Amino acid sequence: MRSWPAAAEDATNQGRTYGLGMTEPRDLDRDLLQIYLADHQAGARGVMDRLAQMTGYTDLPIAPLMEQLHTEVREEFAWVAALVTRLGLDPSLVKQSGARVAELLGRLKLNGRWRTRSPLSPVLELEILSGAVIGKLRLFQTLTDLSHMLPVEPTELAGLSTRAERQLSDLAGAHEHLRAAAFERGGP
Repeated sequence: MRSWPAAAEDATNQGRTYGLGMTEPRDLDRDLLQIYLADHQAGARGVMDRLAQMTGYTDLPIAPLMEQLHTEVREEFAWVAALVTRLGLDPSLVKQSGARVAELLGRLKLNGRWRTRSPLSPVLELEILSGAVIGKLRLFQTLTDLSHMLPVEPTELAGLSTRAERQLSDLAGAHEHLRAAAFERGGP
């Protein structure tokens, strides 16, 4: 973990001091940062819940990818949670709970089938996951832009961004594999 930049440690800076002896720059809006990170944590909570369900798609070739993504998203969620803790911010359990409820309600959508999973469901879920990964990639890019004001390593954020780009590519490949068959009468 790197120390805050020299400007942030300047004696004239009256920002908040963290337990690690680092001082927050005065121009960092903690309230907006807390909202931003809480929103991303809530989204990640919903994605983790959706991926947990999708790991059960053992009849589809995407199951191993869903297992891998589920593991990686849990790791990334923990990374953001640790950053929130290091910054002395409060996680929004209300937002995370709301995301869980929304994900559960999303499972009620039938996609034209009552008793069995519609072949359309995994296609739509892959599209939703792709959007979530784009959002996560933008989070890591934003944190990279702010890294001079945060207790984070730009190289760590670069690694997280590279991982998100790979995840997006993997999801595109899985989507390509499933989308045509999903619309065939009597599909998978």
